[in-house]
Amino acid sequence: MEILYAIPKYRIIFEPLHPAWGTDKDIAGDPELFPYHTLYRRLGEEDPRLKRYIEKVLTGSISLASPTGARTNYEVVNRILKNLSANKILVKCIRANKIIHWLVMNFKVRGIYLIVRHPCATIASQIKMGLYPKTQESIRFSKKAIKELLLKSVELEDRKDTVINAIERIEEPEEVMAAWWSLDYAIPLHYRSKNLYLLVYY
Repeated sequence: MEILYAIPKYRIIFEPLHPAWGTDKDIAGDPELFPYHTLYRRLGEEDPRLKRYIEKVLTGSISLASPTGARTNYEVVNRILKNLSANKILVKCIRANKIIHWLVMNFKVRGIYLIVRHPCATIASQIKMGLYPKTQESIRFSKKAIKELLLKSVELEDRKDTVINAIERIEEPEEVMAAWWSLDYAIPLHYRSKNLYLLVYY
């Protein structure tokens, strides 16, 4: 995050689809699923509400409650002044993975990067922060949401039955987390050959 804030002339908009920081709290799906989400749109699907919200994000006409990463008052003031002088916008949004194709079709964006972090590192980080399903009820809730998302997804049409059968056998929190990670990347990677985005691994 500090690296992003160091880029000259850019205003950073951090996680506009986060249920606690965005101005439209449930636009990415049921906040009860946090940190996971069910935000997905088919190519050509109409969604005026989401489109209006993304327009506000991309034009910078939105005020978020997201953290700045600043650790001192000097850094806070410095970032406010930097935003005032910025003439470009950079949006960091992990909840946009499953709508990358929809974004490209609806907005003229200068460049989109899909950043793929290793699943073990992702899951370990979420466990460290306590962001995982802690009860059997929350595991069942996640499994239901995953299956509903799979049924909507046209990108995974030929694998739905196999994946849903695998989801039915999930019992542990780590397995649920791995399933969400897989969905977050399987959908956008379906469009990899169409050059909708630049792919970065770490």
